[in-house]
Amino acid sequence: LWRKTGIQPTVDAAALLRPILEKKPSGYEAARMYELYARILYHLYVVAIDRYNDIAENNWEPFIQEAINLYRDLQMDWRVIKCQGFLADIQFDKANYFGTVEIIDQALGELSVMDSLETKSMYIQLLGTKAIALESLGQNREAHKQLDVAINFAREQLVMDQYYNLLNARVFFYYDSQQPEKA
Repeated sequence: LWRKTGIQPTVDAAALLRPILEKKPSGYEAARMYELYARILYHLYVVAIDRYNDIAENNWEPFIQEAINLYRDLQMDWRVIKCQGFLADIQFDKANYFGTVEIIDQALGELSVMDSLETKSMYIQLLGTKAIALESLGQNREAHKQLDVAINFAREQLVMDQYYNLLNARVFFYYDSQQPEKA
């Protein structure tokens, strides 16, 4: 499937995953399949609504929720946070910034251990998304505060995968608030 182009490989992947998920598997591999299936369905919803509508049971939300539940059972906090980040990104794309902030606050409230690079990276990504959502809501001070927390954390922990994006967001915030001299 990975060598094919177009939307058909995505549809084929969904068709391959569906019978497996109907058996209600459990464990890490199952959680990954539920997450992947939810992401596939959402992708089809966004880029190929006609193909999405062809799928009988096409609601992606129960599948991402099942992935979250399985990851919680496995105590894989960073995977839970990653799935919640996916949900926050969807709300952000819908311009539901209140919903975005709510999901991120819940995710950050559940985050108890910063034991891996992936967890730290997701933490930074969530703070960055929250900052932009807050800026979109007109809560500029809080947006700058959240962005400062994310930038400082990235520097202290040497997690640089989101660092460039954070600095670009800061520049955007300054230009947006008519402070180009600070940019």
